[in-house]
Amino acid sequence: ASRSAARRTIEQGGAYINNVRVSDSSYHITSDDLAGRTALVLRSGKKSYALARFQ
Repeated sequence: ASRSAARRTIEQGGAYINNVRVSDSSYHITSDDLAGRTALVLRSGKKSYALARFQ
């Protein structure tokens, strides 16, 4: 996917971090966004999920 496709997804309301909609295309992920201590769930649309783990 490209940056412009990601920007479009965010602007159309289809991007989520831990099931919270992201509405700002300049949003930066912080440690406050982590689910638990080391994981982050990213979602695009209804069916595309990704789990990111951090150390």
